[in-house]
This record gives sequence, C-alpha cells and structure tokens, in this order.
Amino acid sequence: PDFFSSMTPNVFSVAFLAVLFYASFVDIRERIIPNRVVVVGIALWCVSLLAQVVGVIEGSLFVHEPSSAVGLVFNGATSSSAMNASPGSPFELADACSSNLIESILPTATSSVIGAFGVSAFALGCSLAVSCFRGGEPLGAGDVKLLFPIGLFAGFEGGIAVLGVACVASLLYCVARLAVGCPVRDFPFAPFLAIGFLAVSGITPTFLGGAPL
Repeated sequence: PDFFSSMTPNVFSVAFLAVLFYASFVDIRERIIPNRVVVVGIALWCVSLLAQVVGVIEGSLFVHEPSSAVGLVFNGATSSSAMNASPGSPFELADACSSNLIESILPTATSSVIGAFGVSAFALGCSLAVSCFRGGEPLGAGDVKLLFPIGLFAGFEGGIAVLGVACVASLLYCVARLAVGCPVRDFPFAPFLAIGFLAVSGITPTFLGGAPL
C-alpha cells in the first residue's frame, strides 16, 4: 500500500538528475541555461509532491483504518469476522488523511520551498559580493535559477552542500586545466551542479543497494 511513498524520492530525483544533465549539455554548447529547464525541474518537484500526497492518502485508507473491511483485506485479514467488519466513517477517514497530510507533507513542502529561495538567494548574494570585490560574474543568472529547483529537491542544507561540491569540483577542474597548460577563465557551471546533486542526493548508493546519504 505504500508504493507511492516508497518510490517518490528516488524516481523523481533520478528524473531531475536527467534534467540537470540536459542543462549541462546545453550549458556546455551554448553557455546558457534555458528557462524551460528550470520550469521542468519545478514541475517534477510538484509531481513528486503530488505522489507523496497520494502515498499518504493511500496509507490512511489501507493502513490507518484496520477496522474497515477493505483495510483488513489489504493487510492480510481474510476471516469471516474481518469481512463482516463495518467500514470506518468517511469523516474519520477524511480526518485521518488530513492529519497525516499536515504532519508529513506540509513540513516537507515548506522546507523545500524555503530551501529553494534560500539557496538561490545565498548563491546570488555570494556572486554579487565576489563581483563587487573582484569584478566579473562568478555565477550566471541561469546558474542561480537552476539552484531553485535544486533547493526544492534537496532543501536548504542539501542545496548549500550541492553548491559547495560544485564549487570544489569546478576548482579542481580549473587546477587540472592550469596544470596541463590550458588555463580557463570562463566555463559552464551546470555540469558541476549536476555532479554536486548526484553526490549529495544519495542516488548512487541507493541504486547500488545501500542506504541514501
């Protein structure tokens, strides 16, 4: 009964990672991150949130109400007494669903939205501060926009971690280019954000059979 609840995080995270890889490809070729990439990322998060809502409602119907005949059947009870049990009141089911939604979905959604705005604002503030002291534009507007859906999926702390990993990876890239005698001053940042999201999200260890990070 908890199918949607169990599949939501990883499936949609992998889908969003594919979006980040597409953004990386476009950024490498054209040095731009299309707005449609950001829109698709936000849409994916909304669908993932809807799937979590479905999972909570599903759990409330088939798990939270063991007194109902349907709930007992789905929980493995097939005796005649179970089959003759009276179903729970629709008002009780509605109350259970609303309570579970408020307890599990609302905090997650609120944290994600706050994280999205927070990570984007943090990145924009750092970029403006660096540009004031050193000139140039450390982060493009597209990179800042791309951090918004990253914040939705990863939250504020996870988004900051993604940005940190991306900065370290890009620094290593610049050092490697400098070491081989091909210094670089301007490079696409979306690929490093994709690497950061892959490292922080826990997708790799989960699909290899381990627990998420």
